[in-house]
Amino acid sequence: MRGFRTHLAPFLRYVQESGRDLKEFGTRQLQSYATYLAERPSAHGGKLCVASRHKAIGDIKIFFRFLHKSGRIHYDPAASLELPRKPQYLPRAILSIEETGKLLELPDIQTPIGIRNRAIMEILYSAGLRNEEVTLLDVQDIDLAGRTALVHGKGGKDAVVPFGRQAAHAIEHYLYFARNQLVNAINTGRPVSERRKKEDEGRQPLFVTAQGVRMVITTVTHMVKYYSTKAGIAKPITPHCLRHTCATHLLRNGADVRHIQQLLRHGSINSTQIYTRVAIEDLKEAQRRFHPRERETEDE
Repeated sequence: MRGFRTHLAPFLRYVQESGRDLKEFGTRQLQSYATYLAERPSAHGGKLCVASRHKAIGDIKIFFRFLHKSGRIHYDPAASLELPRKPQYLPRAILSIEETGKLLELPDIQTPIGIRNRAIMEILYSAGLRNEEVTLLDVQDIDLAGRTALVHGKGGKDAVVPFGRQAAHAIEHYLYFARNQLVNAINTGRPVSERRKKEDEGRQPLFVTAQGVRMVITTVTHMVKYYSTKAGIAKPITPHCLRHTCATHLLRNGADVRHIQQLLRHGSINSTQIYTRVAIEDLKEAQRRFHPRERETEDE
């Protein structure tokens, strides 16, 4: 609510300074305000970033929708107002196939924790899951025979997502040889809060800590970073990097971009197109390194 007021207050001042009544503000006046936002300097100097303008215009659209629905204005002038497009940045850290293999094979599968960690990283990479989606998985969400997982995604949207043979093997190994040991272990470490115990009452979290409770996203993040450092990978690796890596490797090996969209559950194909840009960057690098004319230029 505070953020909503933060963006709405400057707009209401703009209306007041224009000498117009709010009810007189039509689409043209709102477009003028959008232009004003694009040209207005930020508090730190320079122009407002696209993300800030996107939020400000979005809040104005919500405000006018409310005014219209509550009968305070006869029509909604902000309905056709377009939101500024957020820039799409190329993923910074995408692992090579060799780096991915090295990372996944690092956990010590002679220990319950190592077996669990291997299974987590395998499904992150195989199915392109988000960090939170992995931590929310329950045992009953996994179909090993069909190699699918019922994933609880963003906005409460559930989806059935496939995963590969290696991930299936790692999860099966974890379920048979590690999970029960972790759940039943007598742990003398930090006690688990009653709130965390209550959250999973009547449920069977798939991936659990040494205290037998559901893992949280920070634990998974630290775990992936630990193994990436141990593997000697210079890039800062997070669980989301494995999602990016999954999509990029699929595209490089001939997968259709729409299949990748379905796997990652992107609402728009535009979100998935980012990986085609990654592939183009790969192609440009290959051209620079191997094309005779490019190599001649570098040798001069």
